[in-house]
Amino acid sequence: MSAIIASIILERHPGAHIITNTVTGDDLRDRVERLGGHIVEEYVGHVYIKATMQARPEIVFGGEHSGHYFFRDSGKIDSAVIAFVIFLEYLSRRDIPASVIWEEFHNYEAIPETNFQVRDVVPILDSLERDYARFSPRRGDGVTIRADDWWANIRPASNEPLLRLNIEAKTKQILERQLREFTEYIQSRA
Repeated sequence: MSAIIASIILERHPGAHIITNTVTGDDLRDRVERLGGHIVEEYVGHVYIKATMQARPEIVFGGEHSGHYFFRDSGKIDSAVIAFVIFLEYLSRRDIPASVIWEEFHNYEAIPETNFQVRDVVPILDSLERDYARFSPRRGDGVTIRADDWWANIRPASNEPLLRLNIEAKTKQILERQLREFTEYIQSRA
């Protein structure tokens, strides 16, 4: 949905900045870059998205993986109603079923966010950074590791000893392989 909304927003605001969180899939990033926009990445959570939008007026739209949508010109509020109206506009222009549009914007396989109970998140995040150094992991909202055909983000929960795993891949087979790998990795250190 964020990629569809970003398509309309970038028609109206060429070159605009679109904010999303660390675990939003690459369909949004790919679409924004292809249309000449710029992705701004922020921690997961509406409080971070809103604060960054407040500080950076060039950010026109924000979309989170959880289905929250923020619009600069509407006071940076989270509005499913505005998002739905923009989606209806997009749908009316295309004259094809929504299911066909879904396929156009669904180019990757992903797992639902998966939680792991752990004793201490910091040593696991540190070891991920070390053990996956060949992928130049990025530390921020947890650790994000990007390969050519998959990416994973492992981040701590904000209020309990959990690690949250998100993975996206170009194929189901790659996704399953990486899910096994990261599950075993985290569980062996939990």
